Amino acid sequence: MFRLTVGLSVLVSLGAIALPPAVAIVHAQMREQGAIAPERVEALARHLNRINARVYSAHWCPHCRAQRAQFGPEDWLVRYGIYLECEPGGEQPASPALCAMNNIQAYPTWKINGEYHRGVISLETLAELSGFGDL
Repeated sequence: MFRLTVGLSVLVSLGAIALPPAVAIVHAQMREQGAIAPERVEALARHLNRINARVYSAHWCPHCRAQRAQFGPEDWLVRYGIYLECEPGGEQPASPALCAMNNIQAYPTWKINGEYHRGVISLETLAELSGFGDL
């Protein structure tokens, strides 16, 4: 079953990720309003790894880059093994067979607690869906 879950959270620019100007503006505005502490973002990433949550992505996908950017310049999605690359040619090893086995048809697609969620998901919503608690 696929459920569409879309949200907006703090977007942080990664050196290797060029975010569109509109995203940079939103990021700056949200930083002024109070960003989520980096240690809480890392704690969420550790939790997502612990429950075997995964995000199926493609290196050429701008939405995937935006999702990855939410996890800060430390790239917690990759560091904690949550990010799965579905398409060959990116900086991460590709796992097209695993993506096909999970019937991934859109990027990014999250798998959290056995349920699939398409689209960019805010950190707050990821925390809720995964049972992490408050950020």
